[in-house]
Amino acid sequence: PLKFEGATGAAPPRGLPEYCCQGIVPDPNFIDTCECNPGWTHKECICKAYTTSLPCHHCMVHLPGTNRWTTSFSEEELYTNCADCVTECKADLAKGDCSDFMDEIWKRKFPVAEPAKVMCTNAYL
Repeated sequence: PLKFEGATGAAPPRGLPEYCCQGIVPDPNFIDTCECNPGWTHKECICKAYTTSLPCHHCMVHLPGTNRWTTSFSEEELYTNCADCVTECKADLAKGDCSDFMDEIWKRKFPVAEPAKVMCTNAYL
């Protein structure tokens, strides 16, 4: 469910920008912005809105659909490289500046499946 931290669309606090809500429902286009989540700390804002807005997206460069790889790499090898990259990236994020928020960020960005299973597909490009 879409929800803001420290605000609601039904009873928005004073100063909450109008674009944060579509009626009484949070606008999904602004759900991860600092100005629409007045309950976030500064560190939480930086982590959730900027640092991890597209966590591990650089790993998708390994996908065959990017057409960046010669035929010397098999498709299986490229998908494996992507999955390995996501695993390493997740480990780095887990011990980085945003480590306190990563479990929540992963659940919010990838609610149904593990990040590598979603990101390492050509359909996600």
